[in-house]
Amino acid sequence: MRIAFEELGKIHYNFGFLNEAIKTWIRSHDFSTSEDDLFKISFMIAQAAYENMSIPYLSKFAGEAEARDKGKNLQKTIQVKLLDALSFLA
Repeated sequence: MRIAFEELGKIHYNFGFLNEAIKTWIRSHDFSTSEDDLFKISFMIAQAAYENMSIPYLSKFAGEAEARDKGKNLQKTIQVKLLDALSFLA
């Protein structure tokens, strides 16, 4: 289920349906169990939420991505923090 929702979210995202992509990725997030999958999905949700200016989703999943990282993907964690900070400036 996790993989199917992740792929469906990518399709929505590629066609520009950001709200649907976010909602679908949240379902994928609910089915994720490993830390790496949770980080990856949280990162994708935060990125789409920034593009859609969905501040509540961005804040929630940016924080979750940062908590799940544990030093593995420092570059992506910094990206998520920047997206969250830029959303407050906008």
